Amino acid sequence: MVRKHDVDSYLAILTMNKKAQPEIVALNALNVELASIRDKVDTRRGDTSAMYRLQFWKDAISSIYEISPLPVPRQPVAIALCSFASRANPNMLLKLVETRQSTIGDRQFTDITALCEYGRSTIGSLLCLQIDALARTSSETTVLSMAYDVAKDLGAAYAIANMIRATHPLLARGIVLLPADVMSLNGATPDSLYKKKKLEEACGMTKDLVSESKRLLIEARSNMAMVPKAVRPALAATGTTTDYIIKTIEKNKYDIYSSHLQRRNPFFIWSLLVKNLCSNF
Repeated sequence: MVRKHDVDSYLAILTMNKKAQPEIVALNALNVELASIRDKVDTRRGDTSAMYRLQFWKDAISSIYEISPLPVPRQPVAIALCSFASRANPNMLLKLVETRQSTIGDRQFTDITALCEYGRSTIGSLLCLQIDALARTSSETTVLSMAYDVAKDLGAAYAIANMIRATHPLLARGIVLLPADVMSLNGATPDSLYKKKKLEEACGMTKDLVSESKRLLIEARSNMAMVPKAVRPALAATGTTTDYIIKTIEKNKYDIYSSHLQRRNPFFIWSLLVKNLCSNF
């Protein structure tokens, strides 16, 4: 599932400590499962099944980690979590689900702060879980809370960059999720994005979003010393992908409609190996 739907994460996992790989695969499989729920339903037509599917995962996590007496469902990802990720932090897993629940309905983010918080609670939580998994299989028995803060800042940087990349495909489905405050500040509107009007304003909006993503990325990396070397591979893939998206946007002059944004990084695995070799992200 991870290899098919999130190949970069799959490749990244292959570069991590082998003892931690089963747990990290299970965690990423859950993330893929949660992320795919949005694509399986059409909330514009009143489809509310996404809420029920996400509630299923809240109940499943509660069962797996003995928060609830209900039996563990016979579902592949749930079984994987039960078998390989029994020591994962259930609160972080529930945070992943609850954040997805809060954004069902494809409502536009009110401001860039809300988008950053979404990134911290989704990809940021996943990165924290990966840090924990790597820490348990290395001599690093304790991880400073600062490492989680770095992971969450990185998650926020990625969320902004990925939102820019996802904008054009979302527009094809009649969905605009870009922060309303940044759009308004630059004079862009959902209608102008749909009709490809006010291109200069759209570029200004994109430039502001890129600037904030870069700021968060720099801030995360400035605190790299707070992240033990043994767990830095947990962050390398997200850092590499965020870098690539930002550079691609800049190279294409902040054009959110550019087809180049939908292409994978052809040098992803090499960039990842270099980062792991240098113990950075």
